[in-house]
Amino acid sequence: MEELKPRRDKDVQKSGSHSRRRRKKGNPFAEFLQLYGKYIILALIAVIVVVAVILIVGRMRNSDQDGTTEAESSTAAESLPGGPLEQNANPEVNALINSYITAVHDCDIDALSTLVATTESISLEQLQAEREFMESYQNIVCYTLDGLLDGTYITYVSYDLKFLNVDTPAPCMVRFYICTNEDGSLYINNDSIDEEVMNYMDQVQAREDVQALLNETDEKLVEARASDEALNALVLRMNGTDSTDASDESESQTTAAETTQAPEETTAESSTAAETTASADNSTFTEVDETVYARENVRVRRTPDANGEVVGTLAGGQSVHRTGYNDSWSRVEFNGETCYIAAGYLTANAPESQTAASDDFTSVDETVYATANVRVRSTPDADGEVIGTLVGGDSVRRTGYNDSWSRVEFNGQTGYIAAGYLTYNAPAGDE
Repeated sequence: MEELKPRRDKDVQKSGSHSRRRRKKGNPFAEFLQLYGKYIILALIAVIVVVAVILIVGRMRNSDQDGTTEAESSTAAESLPGGPLEQNANPEVNALINSYITAVHDCDIDALSTLVATTESISLEQLQAEREFMESYQNIVCYTLDGLLDGTYITYVSYDLKFLNVDTPAPCMVRFYICTNEDGSLYINNDSIDEEVMNYMDQVQAREDVQALLNETDEKLVEARASDEALNALVLRMNGTDSTDASDESESQTTAAETTQAPEETTAESSTAAETTASADNSTFTEVDETVYARENVRVRRTPDANGEVVGTLAGGQSVHRTGYNDSWSRVEFNGETCYIAAGYLTANAPESQTAASDDFTSVDETVYATANVRVRSTPDADGEVIGTLVGGDSVRRTGYNDSWSRVEFNGQTGYIAAGYLTYNAPAGDE
């Protein structure tokens, strides 16, 4: 039997070398990971940390530039009166506003009665007169904020008003106070609003983002008027001023619009020199009964006061029935109401074109009826100023006629209707 001998160091060394050689013949990648994997992991962690730091620093820089982070901006908006200013975010509000504008455009008082608190301040004649100028409302956008009370909203409506025969639409904005009915439906509150709510609405109005929105509309209107002389002339005429400086007028354009509950023209409200010098004592009037004419475009007010509510305008040369006057104001009948015009803007002398035309009329005194919807103009001219409309079947007092025109008394004014639109026959049911 062979004697077992202890393994010598040399044998051990050979065995070890052999063993290492066999491992080298294995998977070199696995062996690499085994030896250096922990260093790679540490390096990756370091890279991730560096990237994270870069992102955080970048966000902090953006925050410094904006003045606040997105979360802080959201929180800041929520803390403002009215909360976040949201664009087209409330479908029910959007539907109400679109229905309201459609009803105004269609002169539909019945539809309006379901959309507003009261129709007492809405005149069908005024809607029809405005409809003569307006073609469409375009690009309607609703900016809505929360009201003071639950279920109420403050909505700023931006839209472009397209006038007939004017290429460039007029950018406009109007403010609405919207409330909720008992059945959950929304309506526009155009009735009296208590002082607390009005103060809250004023706070919302003073917000920087709201002011920026209003200023943007003003700037767009100024640009539109500067680019289209026809638009500028129409706005001036509807505003009842001869000023040619559109930028001066536009400074308070949105302020006038926000107090209007109908989307009418949003032109500036500024008193004329004659109005601002009006006497404070307007109680005594000399009684008269006469037809007078506007020397130039002029506002008609509800009270004899330079700050009185503007109910309409007279175009230069347009006639009106005057019932009294004093040193500061003329009292007139305008659209069936007693109204006032600043002294100096009316004359008893008819415009030459109107005087010449009246000579050709056969005088009569009779009641006639509109055969269809028809415009009433201030002069017997196809381009004469439209002062209103008659709906088919409406009656009117005719004072004269010729082959082309009928002269009528319309809302206390002398007006003219093209021949062929009036008849002696009353509509069925009115007889």
